[in-house]
Amino acid sequence: MTPRQPVLSLGALKRALSEERLAAYSTPSDTDVLDSVARYLWNGALATVMVPALHALEVTFRNNLFAASRRIVSEEGLKYKDVPCWLDADPSFLYDIEAESVEQAKLMLRRGEKPLTPGRLISKLGLGFWVGLCRSPYEQGRESGPALWPPMTHLAFPFLPKEHRSRAKILARLDEHRDLRNRVFHHEPIWDRNLHRAHSRILDTLSWMNQGVAKAVKELSNVESVVTRGPTGFRRHADMLISP
Repeated sequence: MTPRQPVLSLGALKRALSEERLAAYSTPSDTDVLDSVARYLWNGALATVMVPALHALEVTFRNNLFAASRRIVSEEGLKYKDVPCWLDADPSFLYDIEAESVEQAKLMLRRGEKPLTPGRLISKLGLGFWVGLCRSPYEQGRESGPALWPPMTHLAFPFLPKEHRSRAKILARLDEHRDLRNRVFHHEPIWDRNLHRAHSRILDTLSWMNQGVAKAVKELSNVESVVTRGPTGFRRHADMLISP
C-alpha cells in the first residue's frame, strides 16, 4: 500500500494561521514544529468537546434570567419601541451598553427579515448582555434601572447553594465562563487551562438553574477523554497532514 502523502505544507499552514498564532501552541520541550501542530489539533478537539456545556449554560442562563426578570419588572402599562417586552421599553430601563445591544440585536433580526418577537430578541442578545444584567446597576438601591437583584438570585437560580447567594458571586462565576466561551468561539488557545475544572464548574453553575440539564450534559460529555489524550494523541495526525 502506498503511504498516504501529506496534504498541506508547513509553509501554507503558517501563512493561514500566522507564525505568531502557531507559536502559541509551542513549548520548550517540543521536539520539532509538528509538536506545535499536534497541540493546535488537540486544542481544536478540546474546543469542540467544551461547546455542549457552554451552549447549554448560555441558553439556559439567558432563558432563566429573562423569565425571572418578567416576574420582577412589571410590564403593565409599558410602551415599547418594537418588541413587546421590558427589554425594549420606551423609555428604556437599560443602561447604555445593554440598550445598544438590544438595538444591534433588532438590527440583525431586521436584516434577516425575522419578526421582532421577545423570543427572537433574547436569542440574538449575546452572553455579554445577560452577564451585564448581573452587574451592580441592576440591583436594588440604585436610582434608575430595574431592581433585578437580589430577587433574581432565587428566581433565576432556584438551586443556588447558600454560599453563592449573592449577585457578586454569581457575576464572578459567569464572567469566568464568559471568558472561556469567548476563547473557544474566537479560536484562541485553551489547551493550557485546567479544562477538567472548567467543565466541572460550568456544570455546577448549570445545576444552579436546571439540575436535569446539568446531569444530561455531564452524561454525554467526553471532555475527560480528549483532555487525557493530550497533544501526543494528535502527533500522528500532524505527521499525516503536514509536509516539511
